[in-house]
Amino acid sequence: MSGFFDAEGYFTKPETFLKTGKVKLTFSQNNKESLEFIKMALNYFGIKSGKIYLENGRKCHTLQIQAIFDIKRFSEEINLVRKKKNMAQLLDVFKDPIAGSL
Repeated sequence: MSGFFDAEGYFTKPETFLKTGKVKLTFSQNNKESLEFIKMALNYFGIKSGKIYLENGRKCHTLQIQAIFDIKRFSEEINLVRKKKNMAQLLDVFKDPIAGSL
């Protein structure tokens, strides 16, 4: 799952979270079955995710995690490689949203 997210996933930038207060971690993939497997794996780790949907105007399916608790859980359970630093920056903002330590 780590490799898949490092290649096909993205999450809200800390600056965006500070402006909007909204956050999401997103998996995108043409193959819906791959996302169904990821959804089951996330559930195994106690991470709640939304429904898998087809993005408007794209031939790509999307699965999102939108709760801060579940994004923190994802960062604890899934060892990211390429996006580890960016995830750490986002988690720092969760800890201190006023200071926004980026």
